Amino acid sequence: MQESITTLQVADGSVITDEDEILQKVQDVYSSLYTNEVPATGAAEKRQEVLQLIDGRLSQEENEKLREVPSAEVIDKTVSRLPRDKSHGIDGVIAEILVLGWHFMRQECVDMIQKTQRDASRVVDRQQTGFIAGRDLTQNVLSLRLAQEWAQVTGQQ
Repeated sequence: MQESITTLQVADGSVITDEDEILQKVQDVYSSLYTNEVPATGAAEKRQEVLQLIDGRLSQEENEKLREVPSAEVIDKTVSRLPRDKSHGIDGVIAEILVLGWHFMRQECVDMIQKTQRDASRVVDRQQTGFIAGRDLTQNVLSLRLAQEWAQVTGQQ
């Protein structure tokens, strides 16, 4: 049996029961989510205001801190502080299982976490320019534009 929406409460608090009206309201919501149109008056300014508060690049110090290999003690403390009844990743494993079985899998997990952190420099390629201090995304754009111009001039694709 296929489930369907028979009633829908909308933002103004009213309830819609007509199937066609429900379909139209759902289409309107998703259309507004995925539109290229300018948002309602004031929303664009508010978004810009919020974005200005976010520094999109890491300082060298922050970058080095993120690259530090965590000690076993830090990993232990992190696991012990995990909120219960939550699945913290796509694997669906809840924190209780991790905490209760930690003494069985601790060394393997610590080794894996530390190895992953040590190998991070191979994960973040030196060609990545976004969000890393001292690197500039416009270099990628310029390189792409030069490659396009070269392809046009030489007739190559």
